[in-house]
Amino acid sequence: MLMMSSFHRWGGLASFVAASAFFLGCPEPPGNGDAGPQQDCPEGIRQCDNDRLCGGGYCDKDGDGDELAAADDPLGCCVQLICDSNDDCEENEKCDFRRGICIPRDLCDPAAENGGLCDLDADGDPEVDCCGQGQLCEYTGGVPQCVDNPPAAAACFVALGGRALATAPGDTEANPGLAVDGQAIHLDATATDATGKLMPHARFTWTGGPDATGSFTGTCAGPEVCAVTVTAASGTATCDAVINVYPAHTAGTHRVVAVDAVTGLPIEGALATANVAGLQQATTNAAGIAEFPAGAATSVSVFSDAHQWQTIIEPPEDLLIVTAPIGSSNDVAGIKGTFDFDAVHTIGDIKLGLSGTSISANITDLNFSNIIGEIADYNVEIEGVTDPGGQVVPLPSGLVLMLGQEPIKGNYVTFGNAGRNVAWALGGQVRLAEIGEIISSVAASDDVNVGNILGAVLPFFATFDHAVLSGGALEGLAAGPRPCNDDGDCNDAFCVSGHCAASGTGQPTENDEPIPYESWSFPEQTIRPDTLLAQSALYDMPTLPCTPGGYSGGACTAVVENGSAYQSGVVLLTGVIVPGIGLVPLGLTAGLDDPDDQDTNDLRDGVLDYNGDNAPESGTALIDYAPPHDGLEGHPFVTLAIAIDIDGLTDSGGDFGASVLLQVTPKYGSTNTFSGDFLESQGGTFTAGAAGSFALVAKGAADFYSVNVDDGGDVEWNVWFTDDATTFAPGDFHPDPAVAAARFTHADVQAYRLGNGFTAVPVPTTFEQLFTFNGTNFENMLYYMGAWSSESCKDNGVCDSTP
Repeated sequence: MLMMSSFHRWGGLASFVAASAFFLGCPEPPGNGDAGPQQDCPEGIRQCDNDRLCGGGYCDKDGDGDELAAADDPLGCCVQLICDSNDDCEENEKCDFRRGICIPRDLCDPAAENGGLCDLDADGDPEVDCCGQGQLCEYTGGVPQCVDNPPAAAACFVALGGRALATAPGDTEANPGLAVDGQAIHLDATATDATGKLMPHARFTWTGGPDATGSFTGTCAGPEVCAVTVTAASGTATCDAVINVYPAHTAGTHRVVAVDAVTGLPIEGALATANVAGLQQATTNAAGIAEFPAGAATSVSVFSDAHQWQTIIEPPEDLLIVTAPIGSSNDVAGIKGTFDFDAVHTIGDIKLGLSGTSISANITDLNFSNIIGEIADYNVEIEGVTDPGGQVVPLPSGLVLMLGQEPIKGNYVTFGNAGRNVAWALGGQVRLAEIGEIISSVAASDDVNVGNILGAVLPFFATFDHAVLSGGALEGLAAGPRPCNDDGDCNDAFCVSGHCAASGTGQPTENDEPIPYESWSFPEQTIRPDTLLAQSALYDMPTLPCTPGGYSGGACTAVVENGSAYQSGVVLLTGVIVPGIGLVPLGLTAGLDDPDDQDTNDLRDGVLDYNGDNAPESGTALIDYAPPHDGLEGHPFVTLAIAIDIDGLTDSGGDFGASVLLQVTPKYGSTNTFSGDFLESQGGTFTAGAAGSFALVAKGAADFYSVNVDDGGDVEWNVWFTDDATTFAPGDFHPDPAVAAARFTHADVQAYRLGNGFTAVPVPTTFEQLFTFNGTNFENMLYYMGAWSSESCKDNGVCDSTP
């Protein structure tokens, strides 16, 4: 259920970076033509036949003054795109000196009162409100505008954190809200148009119990669960939501309530245990409740055969467990389609797009396939670039890559959670002249420095445009069987008649070729990036965490000869939280510790460094992002900083450590900070089987920990605790260790810290508050978590990834 099953997928980043660098750098410039007339260019402007001759610009064959169409014109005139001053830009633009691009001058800010401050003249002075008093800033189709009132909503939905709520009792398409008698929960409502497309800045009134802020305190005398319907209204649009309010538990006893994370319905008939003067057993009833007698409980567990198992050590008396069904990873939902690059602000021979879907509010279940898609081997053939017959290159399914009008990978396929979703994308064009030495780092050696390539490739995205898709097909994505070429495309299943199935006569694995685009049954969507990444957020970055296994005595040490004592870099992602949907990314970048390993000053000291005259200062991170647009306006921002060994992604074998920081804020300041330092990768020992055990060796401080043990696949058991010297065995919690052993074959250990700056909703500050049935449930980690780390354990070995 939790994140380590996700971190195994981050190795796809290496394939994306290396492949992007290869194709961005490989194409040769077109040859000089001699069929047309001599080109006359203005004084000081260079004649050209390709972009490479234009330095930081492009070869313009459309506006070069002759009468030839660009397709028939062998020669053009260089156009300067990189600005050095405001004089290089149009009258209504200013130069972003760091990126060397011209950006619109008077862009209002959707997150600021009265649209923020705008420049009036070329010198930037004076500054006044972009919008009038009380006006709101909105972006539609890449164009900002100030409005007196938000657009009228045609429909809406109610959410509890990241979950959209059911509108009628017994609805299994969306979760009911969960509350307990006398405890407050926070509800949000989100406006849409008639097609389900998100609408910005809507204001709601509430009836049925919530106050004006959406705070709802339910009452239920019991003994049955009380279903309460609440209503939100914005203009003529109204939406209902069902809240299942449980009666208060009897003080001094122990109650556990088990709920399905997908349907929101109680889990009936599950084995529950509690260590209260010995291992007590019970079965959950129709309300998902199991109760145990008074006394100090050292652990409570829920073991449903159809769900991920959960154990909480030293639990609160009234415990809510929301756990995911095991389901099948062979059932997938998503969208597919093409990019329309006509509205992007960049110009060049290379067209590059990256698409994804929203990220679950259970942020510790971060899945990189939602950001770049799944990696598969594509056969690419480009004359003069690849070998005859093509070259097999691992590419992410969410990527679109074109050389001129020739598609290298012309379609995207991206995956998402079933139900209501939002798709996002970054797209732009890159000039061949910009590629510089990127290709040399790929082609010159078999030992590719992925960190350096990542640092060179991701800055291109800072000049790209952003797109958001909501409504229509995305209002209710349906999961279906995964298409396949052979058994290798299925997870512990068989490829039968082109789709994955639990049984049948399969097709032996033959290759890793991608599944044909037409085989995906996903709805087709054309993505049109049109909103420039015109805003930036600067962060003071804490020291990077130690390399896994390198933490000792409060300091970092290298674990291999000539190795680094620290993780090599950070991937940063910023976006907004949309209630009922999750995190929608708006920008993506990376920072490296010693980004230039070709000089003689190599120094990995845990501090982010940069190259370039206008680069950020050491120890900071600057992420460019699109202003919230097309329905995302008015939602809080969230930034993730993911510290990993970027250089070692290709050698990790799928098991590697990562440490994540998270901040949530209604608006970025001039300088921003995270709530604390990175957490260290944890240590310990793990042995598998019925007689196996786990023992934590804590590294650094954390609020609490979890161990995710599994069957080697998708069937998991999560054990949660606060004691930094915890040890346990399967038989400590399950009455039949032989049965429990099936989920005790592989382990990952995580550390957590609560608190990310978000205060708009009730947030837990302790382990006990997090797991108590009180409205702050742990499936909404995005709203609570400030940091976490994860490290894979090896059977009969330490959890640290030492050689």
